[in-house]
Amino acid sequence: MKYLIYSIVFINWIYAQQNTYFNILPDLGALENKSIFKAVTSDNKFIYTLGSKLTAQDSNRRNQVIDIQYNAFDYNGVLRNSKIIQFTGLKPYIQKNFPFIKMNDSLYFYILYLEDRQKIWTDFEALILNIKNGKVEKHLGVPRPFPGDYDFNFYSNTSFVNEKLNLLFKTYYDQKVEYFIYTFNDDLSINKIRKLSNINDNITFRWLSNDNANSYELVGEVNQQINNVATGKTNLFYIKLDSNLNLVKRNDYTGSFNIGVGTATTYTIIRNEDRSFVISANDWVYTPTGFYGKPVTLKFSPEFDTLIWRRYMYQKFDQPERQRTWINFNDKMKDNSGYITCGDQYDQRQDSSDNYAILYKVSEQGDSLWFKKYLPLAWDKYRALGMNMAQVHVTDYNSIVFCGSVGDRFEQNTRAWLLHLDSGGCLVPGCNEVVSTKDINHESNQNFKIYPNPVVSSHLNIACFGHERMEINLELLSLSGQIIRETKFKSEQGLQIQLEIPFEIPNGEYLLRFTNGSSAESKNITILRK
Repeated sequence: MKYLIYSIVFINWIYAQQNTYFNILPDLGALENKSIFKAVTSDNKFIYTLGSKLTAQDSNRRNQVIDIQYNAFDYNGVLRNSKIIQFTGLKPYIQKNFPFIKMNDSLYFYILYLEDRQKIWTDFEALILNIKNGKVEKHLGVPRPFPGDYDFNFYSNTSFVNEKLNLLFKTYYDQKVEYFIYTFNDDLSINKIRKLSNINDNITFRWLSNDNANSYELVGEVNQQINNVATGKTNLFYIKLDSNLNLVKRNDYTGSFNIGVGTATTYTIIRNEDRSFVISANDWVYTPTGFYGKPVTLKFSPEFDTLIWRRYMYQKFDQPERQRTWINFNDKMKDNSGYITCGDQYDQRQDSSDNYAILYKVSEQGDSLWFKKYLPLAWDKYRALGMNMAQVHVTDYNSIVFCGSVGDRFEQNTRAWLLHLDSGGCLVPGCNEVVSTKDINHESNQNFKIYPNPVVSSHLNIACFGHERMEINLELLSLSGQIIRETKFKSEQGLQIQLEIPFEIPNGEYLLRFTNGSSAESKNITILRK
């Protein structure tokens, strides 16, 4: 294990020389820039996303055509490949944050909704996508157990085991809820469909797997019922079934009924190599005026016999009823340093509705490491009008990719949003360091750090380290003192901003100057672009 960590560090060092971290709203060729991201993965060369974009509409902004789009970005945030995913005679669309399910280095399983405005329900199209080029190798319409049933859906996270994939579908037919396990072969054909018997409709399954003995394990949440009436409260549970789908074991988390994974778009259950579970969930607090969730990560033994640890996103909740926080996805760091969870937050503590994307990290031992908020760079909190951060993904380099969408109050649209961060959630490496005012006054440290230097793209990232909140005048100057770019911002600890460096500014040596009243801090930078 020690040599693996050393190798990751060495790979990261090489990688840092060649790639940059970024926070971008990419131009995907959408009408009015209306687009979203819903899925992300990567290999050692590119970051891949699936999302949708507006491609056509009439003069009244009606009869809109929204297409599924595959994208490949390099590790500098440059869009290298993009294509529309279409099926003859079928109209796919993305509604939820379905994860990519890896089959091999090139092929991934994915599932999409099919659009049919004549129905009040939807159908699914399963596909095998070549992630290297965006080509759909195969696709298959998922048959319903009961043609014409009212509802047909699935929520469970899963993976390929012995070249087979199990998905758990929920159907509502003849006024009752039933569950079916669909087993897909790796050529996308359906091996078998099996019904789960004696399952109450107050259960939602969130994770599914099977082993070499063909027994099944399921994790999910159960709704509390009193006198056969649902209270709206949930709890986590584990179930094990034999090869004939007979119940072998069930364990419910023994805490009070208030822990739930989240919404239908939540994929936050990780199975470790030692078979333990790490689950990011919400600790729901119910009040006379409503309810709110406190994000919490829990680690369970392989069959839920023991709760190993439980850790909140942050320990001190300041007016939590006015900080609505939703979590959507989690992943494990490649260096075994912990688990990262993404989501979004609506902060109403200042009698406004401030929207942020969020990330938080918990260590392997259950320590709370950090919690961060994000906005598109160069935006203030008033411009962001709602957001949905769909997925977070840890790359082969142990860096973090984070995607979703953000509403733009100024342009009245929704934009696809992609971030690439270091393992500490930073655009500028080392942003988690704390610098005291005393250190700065003695010049043993500085208020600001910049990255990358030399500048190799159109942006320079700046991280603020000082405790004091202050108005900063930022200037980019030539060595002769000529002001080339100038802007103002409010500095505060942990803030990460971005300065645009247009390509018309030639390569060479420059000075970056931060001024606040009579105090100033300067840095030499080099622009070195191909």
